[in-house]
Parts: sequence; structure tokens; C-alpha cells
Amino acid sequence: MTKQLFLSSFNEGNNLQAIFEETDEKAWLYLCASKDGKENSSEVLADVFVCNTVKLLEHKELERYKPNLPPITKNFGSQDAVCKNISKVNWELIWLDDKSILLKKDQAPWALITLQDKRGMCKGIKKSGPWGDKWNEEKYQKICS
Repeated sequence: MTKQLFLSSFNEGNNLQAIFEETDEKAWLYLCASKDGKENSSEVLADVFVCNTVKLLEHKELERYKPNLPPITKNFGSQDAVCKNISKVNWELIWLDDKSILLKKDQAPWALITLQDKRGMCKGIKKSGPWGDKWNEEKYQKICS
């Protein structure tokens, strides 16, 4: 499993770490709790799919990825979920409050995780399911205000 892109942000005020990483044809955002108040010693509290670096899969192709997380399928991902040149995109992690992390894609909101939810939301998800929830603009605006 080769990691190509990796971003991390540590919030010392609440011992939370946000991790955005690309591995094996997809990228995910994780919200983690630090076990000892330091970076890179954490457990995942919530997560969300961010994008595929390959085309959207047919749902029947999922079996070949087990037991690992697969890229998103056509059933759940939008065409915007594909980002073949992920390293050419400007990604940015922003803490909205002490419990919410926003991932921006080329300066626009793209994915959001809050501590209250086990799964985050992403604009690349068209139907909520195992990859996370589809984007909810009302929820995003409420958190930002």
C-alpha cells in the first residue's frame, strides 16, 4: 500500500488530528483522537471518502478489494468523485471549531467531518452509504456560522 498524498493537522486544544491520505486508488479524510496528546498516536473517531484516483467502480468489483477499503462505486459516487491528478489539486485542512474539520479542494469546501457524526460528508458522494454522507449545505452553513 503506497501512500502518495498525505496531509495532517493537529488541534492541540482538543487533542484531535485530521488526516487526509491517498492510498491505493482512493483518498479518505479521518478525524482522530490523540491517545497521548501528540500527533501520530491516535484512533479514528470518524471518516469520509474524499475521491477516487481511478474511474468509478462497478458495484460488482468491490469483492476484489476485500478486506481493504475500496474506491467508491457508480452507485454512490458522483462523476466529481474522480480526481486522477490528485497531487495537482490544492488541498487544505481547516478546523471550523474544536470538533469539525473541513477539507477544501482548490479553495472550495469539499469534505467535512464533525465529532458528533461517525461518518463525514463529501461533495463526491451522491448517495449516503458506506463511504459517508452526501454533502449537506445546510449543515455546513450551520457549523460555519
